[in-house]
Order: sequence, then structure tokens, then C-alpha cells
Amino acid sequence: MNCVYHAIGRVRVACPNQVVIGIVGFLIITAASVSIFLRTRKKEQTPQTNTIKIVLDVPESLRYTFNSVKIATSNFSDDKILVKCGFGKVYKGTLENGQEIDVKRVKY
Repeated sequence: MNCVYHAIGRVRVACPNQVVIGIVGFLIITAASVSIFLRTRKKEQTPQTNTIKIVLDVPESLRYTFNSVKIATSNFSDDKILVKCGFGKVYKGTLENGQEIDVKRVKY
């Protein structure tokens, strides 16, 4: 289909087909860009949410008294130290039910 350009003074009027093709192309590129942006953003947020949920779903998570942890680590004995770092020490312990635990005691 041939398009006849109309000249109005010095202004050239574009063919309607070219205008439609340009608008459709712009909309496709915009939709693809938004889709890629949203997928990238969703992937970045997903691991953090899943990690927090996994920790909170563990029924026995963070439900020990200080006294039971103290007994499990033999009063935070130096023999029970696994790792020393800038923020504190990590101790290995065994609860009364036989469950082995690692406890990080943060120094202030």
C-alpha cells in the first residue's frame, strides 16, 4: 500500500500507517521494559522473604531460656568455643533432650 504524503506549507504529514506502527512499537518496547523491571525486582526480594519465613516456621526457634542455654554450653565454657569473631563467640552445646545446638553469644 503506497502512502501519499501531503504537504501543508513546509510541514510534511506522515502516513497513518507509519504513525500506527510507531505507536504500537513504542507500546511493545515499554511493556517489555516494565515486565523485565518487575521480574528483576521480584527475584531480588524473594530470597529474603523466604529466608525469614523458614526461620520463623521452625517451631522451636528462639524458644530456649538463657538458663537452659547456659547449662547446655557448660556455663559458656572455653572448652565449648567453636569460633571467636569480632562480635562474640560461638559455643557448641547439648540440650537436656540430646539436641545439639550452636549458640552465638554477642559481646557488647
